[in-house]
Amino acid sequence: MRLKSQLLLMLSLLLVLAACKPKNSNDREIRVALIADGSQRAFVFDRPISVEQFLRQANIALNPLDEVTPSKFTQVTDGMTVTVVRVVETEDCSTVEPLAFDVIEQPTTNIEPGEQRVLERGENGEVQVCYAIIVADGVERTRREKSRIVTKEPKNQIVAVGQTDTLEPVVIDGTLAYISSGQAWMVRGNSGNPTPLTTDNNLDGRVFDLSADGGQLLYTRYTDDPNDEAFSNELWVILDTSNPTPIQLPYNNILAGGWVPNQPYIFYYSSAKAGGGFQGWVAYNDLWVVRLNPRDGDTLEFNGILSDNGVGEFAFWGTRFVWSPDGTKVAYAKSNGVGLINMGTGDESGDFGPFTLSFAYYNTAIENEWVWQPTLSWSQDGEWVVTTVHGSPFSSEDPTNSIIFDVGVFKVDGALALKSLIAQTGIWASPVYSPQSIGPDGQPQFSIAFLQAREPLNSYGTEYDLMIADRDGSNPTRIFPPQGLPGIRPVNLEDAMPLAWSPSGKQIAVLYQNNLWMVDVETGLPRQITSDAQTSAPRWTN
Repeated sequence: MRLKSQLLLMLSLLLVLAACKPKNSNDREIRVALIADGSQRAFVFDRPISVEQFLRQANIALNPLDEVTPSKFTQVTDGMTVTVVRVVETEDCSTVEPLAFDVIEQPTTNIEPGEQRVLERGENGEVQVCYAIIVADGVERTRREKSRIVTKEPKNQIVAVGQTDTLEPVVIDGTLAYISSGQAWMVRGNSGNPTPLTTDNNLDGRVFDLSADGGQLLYTRYTDDPNDEAFSNELWVILDTSNPTPIQLPYNNILAGGWVPNQPYIFYYSSAKAGGGFQGWVAYNDLWVVRLNPRDGDTLEFNGILSDNGVGEFAFWGTRFVWSPDGTKVAYAKSNGVGLINMGTGDESGDFGPFTLSFAYYNTAIENEWVWQPTLSWSQDGEWVVTTVHGSPFSSEDPTNSIIFDVGVFKVDGALALKSLIAQTGIWASPVYSPQSIGPDGQPQFSIAFLQAREPLNSYGTEYDLMIADRDGSNPTRIFPPQGLPGIRPVNLEDAMPLAWSPSGKQIAVLYQNNLWMVDVETGLPRQITSDAQTSAPRWTN
């Protein structure tokens, strides 16, 4: 009986202990509210979890910028509210602000001292302003400027300001012509007496050529019709530079042209269609020869050498043509090579001969919507043509992106062609043969003037020095500018020849800081010819 009583007592104690034991915390209900994506929902859990686990079970995917309160590592508790704020960063580039143009004053002696004349009207550019915007649940929270991109460059206003000419006169051999302020000027005797050949300030520089005796001038000028395409131009002639009377010729939209050497009153031209292309024209790549009546400029004879064609890469840009000194041959330059024209016979037109020197086109120019073509210069005896060549890659770059430009040469009879007569001269080398003279040995001698890049591996943007080398490229000597002065910047797509030899070969006219300078070849003594900072296209003949 006593044993039974003890067992009953122990059972009762166990029941009491069981009744007093607390419930497992995992068995409690945990109620959590969720505010996200514009709605509120309630959830019930039977055990504690982290906020991150809770959101995962609630099928809430978080983006990198989303904000969670409380933090994802917090353990949820009964009655907690979890809030998710959707945060995104957007970009707004709709703001366009004007970019003011600058006013550039250019001193000139072509107008009265103190007088001002607007040569080119300025136009504001445009800047696209981009903002980084933080948006929280659809409401803009912050906005900060992220970038400014110039979408339209301003066009500076150019104002001519008259000043007194303080330059000392320089004796001039032969006839020197140039463009200044959109006008044609001629100098004979000395630089203190320049003669204006035109008066309407609208030469475009595409054609500007003196005849061999300096008696005639062929040039192009812009049209007066404001509705014409920007490229549109007209061809004009002055038949007697001693008594200049401009005459309009019946030929328009001219890309290239000049007098045919050794054939008086005969000129050539190549034309284009205004509109289209990179910069407002599409070239025909034609070549025509015209003989003028020396009394009134009427056309006496008209012959075609090349008909309209699209031969070559980037043919829409056009072709550079240079005639031989005897007027019987034509060298040509395109974006990827130079050669000679097959002149044709009888009624058959000619065509482009094969490249004598070929090279890859210059892709940097194409990306900037223009086409680089080398200049050409004939030796006076008509046996050699010197040019600039886009050289082989410096490193592992593609040939079209090569940073190397050399002076090359070829003999017209095909006996010799050198792509690198003078290495790493630069893209604007513009080599030009001097007139010939007879050396001490009784043999003809001549030199090459060219521009040498100060940074040959950055020749597109660097400054240059004027150099003289022997005809074989040896003994290059720097003659201008004087030591310590800034270099030459010869960038002018319309007129790519910033150099001109005097008829005697003793001086060189060179463009420097938009003025014309004459440099003595023997001494290197420079003399400034113009001071208006608007000079271009030097041409020097007998």
